[in-house]
Parts: sequence; structure tokens; C-alpha cells
Amino acid sequence: MLFGNQAGNGNSGETDLFDVNTYTGGTIVSRSSSVLTRTATTGANGPVGNGGALDVFGQIRFYSGATLRNFAGTANQYTVNLHPGGVLWFDNEGGIQNRYDDTTPLDLNGGQLYLRAENNAATTTTEIIGAVGFSRGSSLRVDRRITNGAVQLTAASLTRAGVGSTLAIVTNGAFLGLNAGVDEVERIKVTAWDTTLPTLSGNVNRNVTPGFANNGILPAYYIDATSNTFLSYNSTTGFQSVLSTLTPATNQVAYSNIFAGGVFSVNTTGSSVVDVTTAAVTLLQDQTVYALRTSQNISSGFAQFNTLTFADGATDADRGGLLINNLGADNTSVTLATNLKFGTSGNKEGIIYFQNPGGTNRTATISGDISASSITKF
Repeated sequence: MLFGNQAGNGNSGETDLFDVNTYTGGTIVSRSSSVLTRTATTGANGPVGNGGALDVFGQIRFYSGATLRNFAGTANQYTVNLHPGGVLWFDNEGGIQNRYDDTTPLDLNGGQLYLRAENNAATTTTEIIGAVGFSRGSSLRVDRRITNGAVQLTAASLTRAGVGSTLAIVTNGAFLGLNAGVDEVERIKVTAWDTTLPTLSGNVNRNVTPGFANNGILPAYYIDATSNTFLSYNSTTGFQSVLSTLTPATNQVAYSNIFAGGVFSVNTTGSSVVDVTTAAVTLLQDQTVYALRTSQNISSGFAQFNTLTFADGATDADRGGLLINNLGADNTSVTLATNLKFGTSGNKEGIIYFQNPGGTNRTATISGDISASSITKF
């Protein structure tokens, strides 16, 4: 069954499926098309036919009683193939959870898995899935839906496909990884990381830790795309946003160095996780950091062209990076008039994330040389 037009990107609207379907041969949801399903599986048939592959280029929303699981609840009824830009959406407004088999893997492949909570603040909405792989520009999205809502997505493991692969974490607000047992929270956890933490590199300002966690941040190809910041992880509340504060509250994690403008007031090191916040900064010398976020211009000192070096991580798989967040007026650009070197020898993957949080024609400009083995810009 084909929904939409595979020959083009025209918007074919949303198709609302109210019943169990018996067609065979698989299902394709075309780009710019949306399918809404409402019914559970009954025997061999289900919301999108009699088994087979479900190829998602557009968006498919599982709502009300709809589920990917088979009637016996032992596996998925369908083989899900997400394609770049595709969205697999579990909308739990009606109180139905567990729409995906707990042990079946999912390859995001540049698509998005979206979990939305029940319309009930007394219930924590949860979804458990198997091993998750990500490539291209993938994303995981969780939405608590209402005030005091709570939602948690748990993956068995999380694996990057290789250079150029990124994972954006998208939430409904600044609620990612808040304290266990607290409402108004959106969590993403990785079961394998709860016993063997991923390597966290760099230095952060961590005020106590629920469960356990190393100091530092995840590689810069993991980004909180809502708060536009780097991410850390702990074994109790999962992914955590790195906050711009000198006094993080209990169980929060913050940048190690915050500059409000002027000059780099201290020499940073290869473990520094730096945030440039309210005014432009001038380098007085070459500077080394592990990771850097800026919403402001950064320039070289008078009559010189300085270099910002992003130091190596604890292992070759770890990468700090550059996050540019243009919070300025419309038609402005955040400009970095420095050289950028990724890795102490300039031979590591250069990870650069740019976020326009709103407005019109807000851009970023890098006017220096870039030394890197490759560049991943997202």
C-alpha cells in the first residue's frame, strides 16, 4: 500500500485509518505524507495490513489502540524501515503504551522516533525498544505533553554508524534528565549505559550525581536540539543537558567555564567545556578547549590570527566540538574570526552544530582556516 507519491515531495495530507487492514505486500508512507492509525492487531491483520515491511519516508502516527506489535505480544507485526526525514510517532494520549517490541532493534537512518506521553499527569509514559542505531542526521524526541507529565524512552543500546552520523535529542522544554521520581520530566535512557557508562570526556561542573556518572560530556555528535547545548549522561535519569550556570542545583551538570564577554579571562585547557554567553569575546592568544558553545562573536587579538584547538578525547571515538547558537536579531550572523583545529594535530573529525532558535536569516560565519580529518556540520 502506497500513501502519497514516491515520484515527488508534494504534500498529500494525512490519511486516517480507522480500522484493521487486510492488504498484503507492505506499506510505504511517502515523503511529505502522513498516516494516522488507530486500531490494534487482530490475528494476522493490523493497522497497516497483513504484516510485511513498513517503509517510512514521511510520518506515521500510532494513536489510540494502534501498535506495531503482533496479536500475541511476542514481536513486532511489521518490519520498520525508517528513511531520512521519516518520523515514527507513538502518540499515547489515549493511555495505550508499549507499541513497539521491547527487544526488536530500530535503525533511525536519518529519521526520528517520537514518543508522546499520555494526557494524564499521574502516569509516566514509557516505551522500551531494542538496540538503536543512528546515521546521517537522526533524532529521538520525547514530549511530556502536559504540565507535570512524565515520559521515558529506553533503548537497549545506542550505536553510531560512523563519521558524519549525528543524533539530536528533542524535548518539549528544559526537562531532559531531571531527577528520578519528579514529574515534569522527559527522559531518554540506554540500558547498556546504565551498567557500563559511555566515555564522558572534558570537564563539567557537576553537583552530585543520581546513580553514577563520570565527569564530562558525551561526544558532540549528541546534541540537545531544544536547549541547544551539549549532553551528559548518568545511570538514573539518562541523558542530561549541560546548563549555563556557575551554581548547578543538585543532580545538575553545567559548563566548566562561562565567559560573558571581553577576553578569555583564564587559559582554558584540553578538558574545558566552555560557554560564551552575553557579549563578544577576543582571544589574546591561541586557546585550547574540549568543547565550545557560543552565541557571540569570537575574534582574534589585535594584529594576530589566533587558533582555537579542540583537544582529543579520552579515546579516539570521543569528540568535543563547536556549537553555535545565534540568539541575536534577525539578519545577523555569529562570526568566528579564528582558525579552528579539531584534534591537537588537526586530524580529528570536526563537529560543528549550528542552531537558529527562531527569527529570520540568522546565520553563522567562520572566517578562519579549519584543520580536521573531516567536517560534520549539522
